Amino acid sequence: MYRVDIMYPNKPGSTFNLKHWSEVHLPMGLRLLKKHCGVSPVRVEACRNPYGPPGVTVRYHLINSLYFNTRDDADGFIRLFGIEEAATELKEDWPKYTQSDPEVMISEMVECDPVTGVIL
Repeated sequence: MYRVDIMYPNKPGSTFNLKHWSEVHLPMGLRLLKKHCGVSPVRVEACRNPYGPPGVTVRYHLINSLYFNTRDDADGFIRLFGIEEAATELKEDWPKYTQSDPEVMISEMVECDPVTGVIL
């Protein structure tokens, strides 16, 4: 399984409009991914209101995770930003919910034993 993480930086003076992101931007991105790349994630999660130890500033307002069964499907997210129409629509919406450009990371997920930590 592969995971695409879209991380929204918590920079000084930045804010994050969760309502706009969840009701407008995320559905738009999922629609464009299906339309232009023919793929949909098998699972979607959002880590909202992350926090850390006292006195530590959290680096992100929100981390959105999209899970895909194959690497090619996960790479569809990268291909989407190579399609001018889709990239423009998504990028034009960013200022409506945050002041910071998102960061993206794609990972292969592996399951580990919860007691020993050994990769299964």
